[in-house]
Amino acid sequence: MPDKDINWSVVLVSPLARLVRELAAGVAQAQRELDQAAIDTQKNLARDHPELEQIGYQVTWYHMPEVEVEMKVAVHYESEEQAPSRGPRVLLAPYNAKYSRSYNYVAEGASKLRFKIVPIPPAHITEAGSETPS
Repeated sequence: MPDKDINWSVVLVSPLARLVRELAAGVAQAQRELDQAAIDTQKNLARDHPELEQIGYQVTWYHMPEVEVEMKVAVHYESEEQAPSRGPRVLLAPYNAKYSRSYNYVAEGASKLRFKIVPIPPAHITEAGSETPS
């Protein structure tokens, strides 16, 4: 279906960079909450059961060693002529049942957005204070 028939302001449309950034921020926030839960549990253990802490008992920590995101999306390219104040950009709308029904969009026309978020070791700091890759 041609883009002119879609009211992009009423569907969940986001620039590609913002969508990836917000998904990554959500993963980071979830990891922080997992870490904080472990810290809080360890503090509670120390307060409520000091004998366990004295023998070295540690609570379980959970982490996400890798997060893989894959979603079907409808892709819309906005040219510089369409939005001269912003310049060209790629917009994505998650492909779901509501989007399909609203715009008669078939799954075969959807694109896949796929990426991984993985932890890396921190950069090494040299004596001069600059970072060097690990």
